[in-house]
Amino acid sequence: MTHLITAARDKAGRVIAAARELGNKIRETQEKKEPTGELETQFDAAHADAVKLIKELNRLEQEHELEIEVKRMKTPRDSFTGRVLAADVTTTAASRRERKHLIRDKEMFARAGVMDMEQFKRFEQAHADAFLPYILEGNVGALRSLEGSGFKPMESMALLSTQGDLGGFLVPDEVRAEILRDLAGFAVMRPICRVERTGKSALVFQSIQSATTDADIYSTGYTGAWRAEGYVTGGTAPTVQNQPTFGLTRIPVHVWAPNAVELPQELLSDSNADLDGIISEVIAETLGLDEDAGFINGSGVGRPLGVTNTLSGTTATAVNSGHATQLTYEGLLDLWTNIPSQYRANMRYLMNSLTYGAVLKLKDGNSRPLFEVNAMPNTLWGKPIVFSEFMPDIAAAAAPIIAGDFRFYGIADREELRVQRLIERYAPNIGILPTARVGGQPMRTAAFRRQVISA
Repeated sequence: MTHLITAARDKAGRVIAAARELGNKIRETQEKKEPTGELETQFDAAHADAVKLIKELNRLEQEHELEIEVKRMKTPRDSFTGRVLAADVTTTAASRRERKHLIRDKEMFARAGVMDMEQFKRFEQAHADAFLPYILEGNVGALRSLEGSGFKPMESMALLSTQGDLGGFLVPDEVRAEILRDLAGFAVMRPICRVERTGKSALVFQSIQSATTDADIYSTGYTGAWRAEGYVTGGTAPTVQNQPTFGLTRIPVHVWAPNAVELPQELLSDSNADLDGIISEVIAETLGLDEDAGFINGSGVGRPLGVTNTLSGTTATAVNSGHATQLTYEGLLDLWTNIPSQYRANMRYLMNSLTYGAVLKLKDGNSRPLFEVNAMPNTLWGKPIVFSEFMPDIAAAAAPIIAGDFRFYGIADREELRVQRLIERYAPNIGILPTARVGGQPMRTAAFRRQVISA
């Protein structure tokens, strides 16, 4: 395994050096105002190869670590530790100082995976031979000989960088080809809403005006009538009505365009992580979450119109909770029954996690939960709950719950996410500029109800 790791490290080093050389040539060519297309193609290929080789190297090192851990687990715990061997070092070390250093070395090599006295002596000699040439002269071959003795590579680096009395902190820590970051939230609106493509600056639907009488039952303002037999007499003109009334529902498209990200070419060339892939992932993730924020709370001015908005003509009917600052069982029941039955068949609840927690905490007069937590998880009266942390918390006059059929919220996609690589504008650095065009708004407010915290 050690020779495989050494070979992989050498190969990765050669590819990285080649990529850096190409990066230098690109900068020199840009300074001469000459085209760099072919060099950039070669650089991208070398960078991709380097990323793959580094990942393979990390995998081999992890395999090696696992092999040593398995060997250590199969060996009795006290077979090689400083505590056990402290008694017999008195026969081989003349002074207290020598005994102290020998015990320290045994503990150090034990942490590195040494299991027996023979292996310890071999590593101790190899370490003594490699230490001074590497520290004083920078002789990398000395370090390679230490690794060739069977000492695992990662621990050979830690041996010099973490032990102060061995010239500690002269060697940098090993950096994994991985970038740690927080776990992002979930984008929830697109999967449950109506999404349509458009080639214009707005998505337009032909529509019929909603009814003004019995609006929760009838879909249009067209009205019927019952008459007695023979009600028409000669010469009497039938009564007329100006219904149904046709119109247009327009969903304007807006531009999502965050500030450009400027990256030095050296960072892209020298990083052992796939920065291009990571940045693309972060951009797409941010767009999805920004869309959700707009679809839920957007003002409609330069951004989507949110389902919680209170603009004239687009506001979902409010259903009071029955308390000035809290949710109540009666308020939730009113929310359920207030939604017209034709929309209730495919309804969902939209709320954040804290609001759902408040629902589960509702109790009867005997302090028993009104909703069983494990009966039907993430549901309320058999209808699914969609969680978004963009929904407001429970507070006076807030609307922490939206209920309804989200197929009547329209999303207009004009241009999908595009990421432009700006080379000349930020030379010698590289700019990353993402853009997208999308819109959204409720198409039928009758399909939604808002639970408002109010008495």
